[in-house]
Amino acid sequence: MKSWKQIGLLVGVLAVAGAAVAAGVHHGRAGFMKDRIDGRIKAAMDEIQATPQQRQVVEQAETEILNAVQAKAQAHKGAHKALLTAFAGDQFDAQALQTFADARAKDVQDIASVVIPSLQKIHDALTPEQRAKLVQLVQEHHRGHGPQGGFGGE
Repeated sequence: MKSWKQIGLLVGVLAVAGAAVAAGVHHGRAGFMKDRIDGRIKAAMDEIQATPQQRQVVEQAETEILNAVQAKAQAHKGAHKALLTAFAGDQFDAQALQTFADARAKDVQDIASVVIPSLQKIHDALTPEQRAKLVQLVQEHHRGHGPQGGFGGE
């Protein structure tokens, strides 16, 4: 598998983890979701036989990513209600919905500005063999979860 696909796959896994944390924060389950993510990351680090130094890099990256996602989730409490209000009015408020969409797009960019450098640190800390094993673990985890990439993509 080409390295850009491996990195993309890892980004996808971390994005899903981040979305899970955001959902957990939104519904008051941030601690539970963080514990699940921690457990999966620790199991993966055990599987690839990561050194203590490598684990430290991964843990720091995880913390940075989760903090960024949690900050965005906290900043947008009540956004869902505002979205529904904009839709439910007698007059369709396209501008309010566009503003909402633009803000979420900016959130993705902001989180990417944390995720990408964090993934670079992880990439640089792991050996090629460890990265290949990690990608294999991710692929095995996602088997049985349906097509990846949306709209039937890979």
